[in-house]
Amino acid sequence: MGRQFGSLWPVFALSAISIQIVGVVHADIPEVSVRALKDSLQGPFGVIRHHLTNPSGKAAARTHIKDVFEEYGLEVTVQNFTGPGGNLDERGTNIIGVKRGKLNGTSGDKIVAVGAHYDTVSNSPGVNDDGSGMAALLEIVRVMTSCSQQNYTTIFVAFDKSEVHGVSPLDVSINPCQTKLGSDDFVCSWLLPFLQSSGGPEFQGIFMLETIMNYDPRTYVQYFPERFQVMYPNAYLDSTTANMSGNFLMLIHKPDEAELVTALQQTWAETTQEPAAAKLLDVTVQSEGRAAAGSYIFGPSDCLPFWAKAPYFRCVSLTDTANYRGTMRQCYHNPCDNVTSITDEKLTFLAKVTNAVVQTTLRLAQVNMDSCSADLCLDYHDQCPDWAAAGECGRNEGYMLGACRKSCDTCAQDFCMDYYHRCEDWAADGECDQNPRYMMVACRLSCNACEVPTTPTGCKDDNALCPAWASDGECETNPTWMLDSCQLSCGSCAVECKPGFKGYRGKCEASRTYKLSIRLKSRPFSDALRKNQSTEYVALAAEVTDTVQDLFRISNISEVFQGATVLGFRAGSVITDLKVHILQSAEEGQEEVIAAFREALEYKNGTELNIDLNLFDVTDMDECAAPQHNDCSDKASCTNTVGSFTCQCRDGYEDQSAARGDNPGRVCVVPAGKSKAVWIAVACGVLLACIVVGVVIYKRRQRKNAEQEAIIQGDREAIIQEPFEDAHSSPARSTPIQLGRMS
Repeated sequence: MGRQFGSLWPVFALSAISIQIVGVVHADIPEVSVRALKDSLQGPFGVIRHHLTNPSGKAAARTHIKDVFEEYGLEVTVQNFTGPGGNLDERGTNIIGVKRGKLNGTSGDKIVAVGAHYDTVSNSPGVNDDGSGMAALLEIVRVMTSCSQQNYTTIFVAFDKSEVHGVSPLDVSINPCQTKLGSDDFVCSWLLPFLQSSGGPEFQGIFMLETIMNYDPRTYVQYFPERFQVMYPNAYLDSTTANMSGNFLMLIHKPDEAELVTALQQTWAETTQEPAAAKLLDVTVQSEGRAAAGSYIFGPSDCLPFWAKAPYFRCVSLTDTANYRGTMRQCYHNPCDNVTSITDEKLTFLAKVTNAVVQTTLRLAQVNMDSCSADLCLDYHDQCPDWAAAGECGRNEGYMLGACRKSCDTCAQDFCMDYYHRCEDWAADGECDQNPRYMMVACRLSCNACEVPTTPTGCKDDNALCPAWASDGECETNPTWMLDSCQLSCGSCAVECKPGFKGYRGKCEASRTYKLSIRLKSRPFSDALRKNQSTEYVALAAEVTDTVQDLFRISNISEVFQGATVLGFRAGSVITDLKVHILQSAEEGQEEVIAAFREALEYKNGTELNIDLNLFDVTDMDECAAPQHNDCSDKASCTNTVGSFTCQCRDGYEDQSAARGDNPGRVCVVPAGKSKAVWIAVACGVLLACIVVGVVIYKRRQRKNAEQEAIIQGDREAIIQEPFEDAHSSPARSTPIQLGRMS
């Protein structure tokens, strides 16, 4: 049962929830977009968002959140707060968006909320912690605001200062409203006054999205806090039964949040989304109020202030267990929690979690599904037509062109605009270059960042924020992702290189080459794969190349890996031979390449190509076996070496490669002192050959004439001889033919 508020808050109560479960919501609403989730993770939530180490990155993320909230018509509050005692060094900013329901302002309203935090620790981009929660939050806002009518109010919160060093669950339980946490200040300084001024509504609870992307179905990758087995034996037993697989989303809650959890569980059970094996793991904290916050064993959580401050608000934490699973054991609060950790499998899981929260929140808010539309050309306020008629579309573009798209007639326009009236002045003062993190988001039009520039050769950046990231040094600190996705800004555009070199960071670098052979168990071999121009060959080669390169880029040799190229396919399921390039200056050799590929392949569990984990090989590649793999002169001999090759001009030729800025054996010429004699010898040889050929032709003609004369002479003699002389008898008979006489 819910708890009654104390005498300080008599006007509203937290009553037990009564949820009528209907089927999965079927309505004409936008689907959760995997692409949108990925764009958020690779964009504003793919960089460090810390007030000291990257304040501009944090400001850009904060601006983006506010703009999205406004674009979809939410009533936005920017809640600035300071640390305990007004400490300005600990100040932060929560972004709050409200979509009011029909019962707003009455005691009949039943508010439901969704939250995540947008800040990071000082040294980590926090793609999973908690970029994943923020990406999901913005998608939930987009989908839910496609419906114009709902009975109950929804609140969406992007928390700041969740990653605060030195604040423990015990601190929150002992001193609610006195910590540095943004969620603490939200509960005490915003939520309580909001509820008091809104007619005494019920607060159904908040779904807190806290690292929700790290899906890892491998076995024995899941770990738990030290006391977990004792405190939550049922959950621990479920995990051990599943061989400690990281294939679940954990729901951490108190007993009085069980009905919220039940609603989410039913939605999850009814969905057919992949990954089908993903499940929910229920963890019930067996205590209430401050005791619940004090006994929490999973580390930081924005649920703690909701539990610690009377009237003890409901909060359900959704988490992939953060630093207790797979690679996040090493990457939690570290630089490797970055965009390179994003995989299609993880994005699919994130989309499933996002959709489950959307559908559950739609139910809890009692949304009128007939008011939903997949068409995003909508007005999000009833007054939009009046505001547009009064000229607000031109005077207040930052808000109107998002919230009143239909009335402002901007449905067909891309949202490339300036969100602040001073953008032009800031751009003129050089702020686009000096403060790109903020300006490329808030002032895209004035910074000329609406279209991603492309060179005549097709080299481009995949994201408009690439110049900003590059100026912050991300090309050097995060090269694996940046050199591919921000090629123009990082100067890593593809270049044509001769054998022995490979394009790396926009220029040709000397490389060592190895031959990688892998077996694809999921693909049948066909004759088309023998022809490198066939559609099947080209498509599979591209897929294999992308997969292998992605594996090396998450390996421990990613910094020296230059690329891979398919050499061909062979029968045996499909055996693929690839050329793998490693920087020649790297210390890593063949054994390190083998170990790195094996580790990455085991982590990915074979990939979608079903690469055989037990049958692959890395060998030295013989560049001398075919001329296309080396650039030795045709007057030089090629010698294969480990990872490379050498060239040496043959006897009788002079090596002039160094004089032309090349390696030995590439330019082989006849020595200058010998060239005259050589030409004379060649000329004499040609003259002698001509004489010999002339004599042969002359003699052949004489012989042919003699034969013809003999034939003519023989024919003359045959004409004057008797036809039946014994000397010319028929070869078929031994006696002359006797002619009969007519009687």
